[in-house]
Amino acid sequence: MSENYAYPLADDWTTDEIITVTHFYQLVENAYELSQGVLISELTDAYRAFKTIVTSKSQEKQLDKAFSKVTGYSIYLTMKTSRETTKKISQNEHGEGRTMTEPTLAEVDQTVKTWLKASRALVLQRMTTPLNVDEKNGSEGSGHQR
Repeated sequence: MSENYAYPLADDWTTDEIITVTHFYQLVENAYELSQGVLISELTDAYRAFKTIVTSKSQEKQLDKAFSKVTGYSIYLTMKTSRETTKKISQNEHGEGRTMTEPTLAEVDQTVKTWLKASRALVLQRMTTPLNVDEKNGSEGSGHQR
């Protein structure tokens, strides 16, 4: 990814709102880039603050698309992963609850990266696979079954 890019921001946001949104964007980037990841609680708190500014789902999707375009990282996938790996409570054989250590996104980052690489590879493969045209009936075929 390019070192120099601009985060997607709205023209009508205050300085404090820009700082809040930028902090959230930085945490999403850190979840991908830092080997130790980020604490899910910190990411969740920043997301809650982000949602006080970006209240509509459509605006959130637009910002995620623009953010992904400039960074290559997905807010949606990051938050989905964080929800799936939240701090868990487990019970021992005596029914006593114990708190497990809070995982960082670094622990699941490899899964997300693998999924993204596989998705990109599939898209590239589909884009570069020539279509076979059945000359008898003029229909297109990919040369393989789906």
